[in-house]
Amino acid sequence: MEAQSTRCLTCNKDIRVVENSVTFKCPGCGDGLVVRCGECRAQMRSWKCPVCGFEGP
Repeated sequence: MEAQSTRCLTCNKDIRVVENSVTFKCPGCGDGLVVRCGECRAQMRSWKCPVCGFEGP
């Protein structure tokens, strides 16, 4: 089974195959891992922290 940390929180794409993808700690709680593909980042699609529910662009 594939690790969840390789999937974009917004579109569920595998970030290993999409350029400009990032992972970072949630700025709201510091515990949740935010995974964003380059496409969702470029289109400023919203995301939600899986731990605290913090939402970002």
